[in-house]
Amino acid sequence: MSATPHIPHDAHVVVESSETHGRFTASNSRFSFVTDSKASNGGPGVAVNAAELLLSSLGSCGLALVYKRAEERAVSVPLAKVKAYAKRSEDDGTRYDFISLSFEIDGVARDVAQDLVDSFTSNCPIFNTLQRGGSNITAQLID
Repeated sequence: MSATPHIPHDAHVVVESSETHGRFTASNSRFSFVTDSKASNGGPGVAVNAAELLLSSLGSCGLALVYKRAEERAVSVPLAKVKAYAKRSEDDGTRYDFISLSFEIDGVARDVAQDLVDSFTSNCPIFNTLQRGGSNITAQLID
């Protein structure tokens, strides 16, 4: 294999194939985890798949920024949750018709909770990269 060129970056993972068809190991400098191709794509379909990783990254970014903003506002958030959904296009299997994020934030007034969600949509590079690239991606606060 050839040497990897140096590319300035903020995040880095390596994903490698395994002895099991359709199973991969994703690693960063601290830990590794298993990811699978869906069974419909010939993989084991047991571990988290690529679409679920995308949704997880959006949810993780969402909660990190919600709690960051809450700390800036000196607001205690006892529990926050993001439910993330994606629907693959039936006409173009290379795209999603939509990606939807629903935030549940307990223990704060609705206007404060909305500010926390707005902080996510204003600051998450994953969300904004998808949105600016033309994806139908939404984030809303639910009661």
